[in-house]
Amino acid sequence: SGTLEVPEHGKEIFVIDGSFTSQHGENDERSWLRVANSEQAPKITSVGPEGCYVYIKENHLASDEVSVDMSLKPSQVAYDTKKDQPWVELHADKSKVGFVRTSDVPIISTGAGGVSRQIIERIGGEVARATTIVHYVPNKAFPRHTHSGGEEFVVLSGVWRDDYGAFPKYSYIRNYIGSNHEPSMGPEGCQIVVKLRQMSTKVEEPQHKSWNMDPAVPEGWVEAGPNRKVKEVYSSIHEKVTFEQWAPGFSGTLEVPEHGKEIFVIDGSFTSQHGENDERSWLRVANSEQAPKITSVGPEGCYVYIKENHLASDEVSVDMSLKPQ
Repeated sequence: SGTLEVPEHGKEIFVIDGSFTSQHGENDERSWLRVANSEQAPKITSVGPEGCYVYIKENHLASDEVSVDMSLKPSQVAYDTKKDQPWVELHADKSKVGFVRTSDVPIISTGAGGVSRQIIERIGGEVARATTIVHYVPNKAFPRHTHSGGEEFVVLSGVWRDDYGAFPKYSYIRNYIGSNHEPSMGPEGCQIVVKLRQMSTKVEEPQHKSWNMDPAVPEGWVEAGPNRKVKEVYSSIHEKVTFEQWAPGFSGTLEVPEHGKEIFVIDGSFTSQHGENDERSWLRVANSEQAPKITSVGPEGCYVYIKENHLASDEVSVDMSLKPQ
């Protein structure tokens, strides 16, 4: 046990045989861990009973390597998906740190005309537990559909329109299990970050509820320390949802409850030991050992959507018996 040394330009560890556990999660056989600096240094708390044999590469992340020609990167839609989707598990292990900069994630055409998406986390096939940024083109209606596992989302740009009304940027919406609607986008189009199949049948909610979370609206914000404002919008035995405004100059370690925390950056940016969280980035931590230590906030400040104490929730999720063998 102990903290591994990490040189200036990082370290990678690949487990050949055995396993170990650190603040980043359980690294079983054939798992891979990369850390960029000493603040992210793995603190090994235990090694499996069979020991652990690892391959390590270090001090190489600033190497003048051949890499790839980034001019070949597609600029918009990177590839298409077919309706019959394969089973995908992406950032599905909720015991591990999940970190996604969606500025680096391709935009995927979905096969439903006028809709594309950027996948943040997902487990399942066509029916999946997922967190996704969805892009809707302007002036297009979409078929009525039912959310068998519920959905919650934040409007990131444009205006969301459906049976329940018109919701501009910064709207937060929860549509409960079994709810249905018929979206119809106007001339602005719309982009949302949406969480699917992450509600519980054990906690009843209204079929629909919405909140105006525009940070320019002063009501409801509570000072939670220097350069930090918090507004709580939803709480149950399984989760708490808040929005926070961090002004330039904010720093410190964020509190992480027993069952974890997720942070999505709506506007602005911040930096922690897990990396640089720019606009529309996502960070999930499972416990207090992984708690984000905020070292800086961008000059424009940072506005975040936070969901916490939910990673052990009795959520709908997906039927794992459908996973291909």
